[in-house]
Amino acid sequence: MSMDTPRDLFEHELQDLYDAEHRLLEVLPTLAQEAGDEKLRRGFERHAEQTQEHIQRIEECCQALGIETKREPCAGMIGLLKEHDQFLKEQPSEEVLTLFLIGAAQKTEHYEIVSYKGLIDMARAMGEKDAATLLAQNLKDEETMAAELEKLERSSGKSLVKAGS
Repeated sequence: MSMDTPRDLFEHELQDLYDAEHRLLEVLPTLAQEAGDEKLRRGFERHAEQTQEHIQRIEECCQALGIETKREPCAGMIGLLKEHDQFLKEQPSEEVLTLFLIGAAQKTEHYEIVSYKGLIDMARAMGEKDAATLLAQNLKDEETMAAELEKLERSSGKSLVKAGS
């Protein structure tokens, strides 16, 4: 695909985020199993449900815009997932793994938040209000999850660090 216009970039970034959401949906059940913290496990399970909704909204967005619904490999998400796999090779304790998972989840949420904000801004600039509205719904979910993870880090994370020091 030629990348000549802002709309080309928008299409590319939307397909990139579509891939990121799919990759995340594939790994969330594994992360839930790895989570030693009950709140974190439930958060991963809830986020899997939301991620399915995010995928559906992106599909609706593509359909409304006449954009092919396809996955453009998301190097950012691929990198975050590789980081997880590499970390597991270190055979962390349950407490350390929980701390890592909280941080990794926060990185992922912030990556998604920035991605959605950029797409929403482009959609609005192109006059695509329906697309912006659909993407804004996903953004709201991502921001809510990021806030929950921050609270979890403050409570569970601090107690795990203190216990392991």
